[in-house]
Amino acid sequence: SDIVGTGGDMAHTINVSTASAIVAASYGIRVAKFGNRSASGSHGSADFMMELGYRFPETIGDAQHLLDTRGFVFIYAPYFLREFALFSAVRKALGFPTVMNFLGPLLNPLSPNKRVIGTADGTTMDLYAKTALRSGFTSIIVHSADGMDEISPLSKARILKVNETIEEEFLDSPGIVGKIEASNIASPDPRRIHDLTLASIVGENEDGSKFIALNTAPLLVLNGFADSITEAYHLALDHVMSGRPQRFLEEILHES
Repeated sequence: SDIVGTGGDMAHTINVSTASAIVAASYGIRVAKFGNRSASGSHGSADFMMELGYRFPETIGDAQHLLDTRGFVFIYAPYFLREFALFSAVRKALGFPTVMNFLGPLLNPLSPNKRVIGTADGTTMDLYAKTALRSGFTSIIVHSADGMDEISPLSKARILKVNETIEEEFLDSPGIVGKIEASNIASPDPRRIHDLTLASIVGENEDGSKFIALNTAPLLVLNGFADSITEAYHLALDHVMSGRPQRFLEEILHES
């Protein structure tokens, strides 16, 4: 499985897809998380993992070995896709989303057969869904009304479920998670984003933990742990608060 967003929503949120990938992997789901350093935001998924001391695998064999033995691997895009390495400085200088943002979710070199894809541009949702249908991987495509490339806890979201057919759903996220303070899940300060993300994974930032659980939920649905995102959200939140994701993160950092 993978959970990945296009980035480029300019929301400066915590690294929710990476945090959700860690939570899902600690739940027993095999996750090959594909990501990069920030090009248009303040703090990317790879920035978060690098600062924690995680060592990215540099070959497909090493990545597959980590996935097989630990159930989780973070795949750093520039190590596997030459174009991401070549144009990283240009993308950072431009400061706005490019075509690479929208290609990224489809280019995971381990080709996971289950993917949660978040897009900052709602007009691309149907294209991703049709691509998943043609490529033969099951997927949940998400875009929130406030522009986030994930399921926002602050607004409703459109969701497309792809599994031989395409089903549409609209999710009332605020009605599920309750009141969330935006300052607890977003900041233009990269240091604060890092700290908020880590605190959310270990259950010390409740608003952030809810945000992460909301975005872990589609992975639980895709892997058969729940029938609905609402049910999966409550399972994921209980799991975060159990402390298991924190212990799992410590294990993968120690062994990387």
